[in-house]
Amino acid sequence: MNIAYLHTGYFPSSSPSFTFSTFNAMALAKVFETCHFFIKRNSSLSPEKVISLFFDLSMPPSLVIHPMRDFSFLRTNQWYVKRVEKRLQKFIRERKVDGVIARHPVFLQSLSKLRKQFGIPVFYETHDFYADLSLRNDVRAQKKAKFEKWEKTWIPHLSGVICLQEAQKEFYQAVFPDQRIEVARTGLWQLYRLPHREFRFVTYIGSLDFHKGIDFLLEAIAHSQTRPPLLIIGGKNKTEIEQMERKIQNRKSDFPVQITGWVDKRTLSAYLAQTVVGVVPLQDTFFNRYLTSPLKIFDYYSHGIPVIAPDFPTMRELIQENKTGVFFEPGNPIALAEKIDYFFSNLTHWNQWSEAVYQHAENFTWEKRAQRILEIVTREKG
Repeated sequence: MNIAYLHTGYFPSSSPSFTFSTFNAMALAKVFETCHFFIKRNSSLSPEKVISLFFDLSMPPSLVIHPMRDFSFLRTNQWYVKRVEKRLQKFIRERKVDGVIARHPVFLQSLSKLRKQFGIPVFYETHDFYADLSLRNDVRAQKKAKFEKWEKTWIPHLSGVICLQEAQKEFYQAVFPDQRIEVARTGLWQLYRLPHREFRFVTYIGSLDFHKGIDFLLEAIAHSQTRPPLLIIGGKNKTEIEQMERKIQNRKSDFPVQITGWVDKRTLSAYLAQTVVGVVPLQDTFFNRYLTSPLKIFDYYSHGIPVIAPDFPTMRELIQENKTGVFFEPGNPIALAEKIDYFFSNLTHWNQWSEAVYQHAENFTWEKRAQRILEIVTREKG
């Protein structure tokens, strides 16, 4: 069976969606005969070179990447979507594609048309929830109203919806009780059992947006007794990093803070070899509490690193309390500080934590996710 996977993002990009979609497409190519991966072209680099440079991996021969021209000057995805839809119609007629998965609501109408026209399985891989914006306290409903309309209109006409978390699934099931809603968890590419460790950092990976909780993490470390050095691996661009550096200078923190910006996978592994504990300092929003599946957790897990996270349903689905990580009271920097101190004051127990993390992490590989998706699509195709 051949699958098409549709993305609206750039390739490459500093967005987490670049990492997610690339790993997902590569895993789909492992378990399907072929994965046709549609992305926006924004680089002269070949897809093979992008995967090599950014992920230190080889591109699977069964992965076919289609870099499509972008019409970003029009400030709309509609032209891109129409061109992808036209290409898919051709591939389906030629029997090169047997099913389609899209990860953005802008594709929902096209998915519905393809299913009606050709009778093939089409799935929406949702990374958010827009079908009932009255439940949201973290988005401007007016700005996302078109997404709400698209989800309500077109999801009933699809083969199903693929969610990242059970908590997310419950919201979609409530709005669409007769629709097929499935869960396929995100994951990690491989486990890195590092021969040498140098325990130094409490580490954060990701963007520097306010709702990610960097300011909160800085406050927590300021309350800690151990005052460990903080490593921030992230920042979309130079401006974002400089703004955060100014914040740190204004705080006059008495612990070292290092911001690396975006790094490739090999450099990331070198930093994680010096990490004691990874932190997910998320703010208490609807998205963080019920929808998110942070890739940073899987980066930590892939290197045997335990995690500190807020006590949200989304985090409970991924972290085994007192085995692969611990939880803190959301919004309480002193509670987070106590958890940080716990790890840095008990380094003799770190290997036990790490082994538990490695064992748990084996449940979250991208390939297992792809196998789950293959089951979902095959069952629909009959």
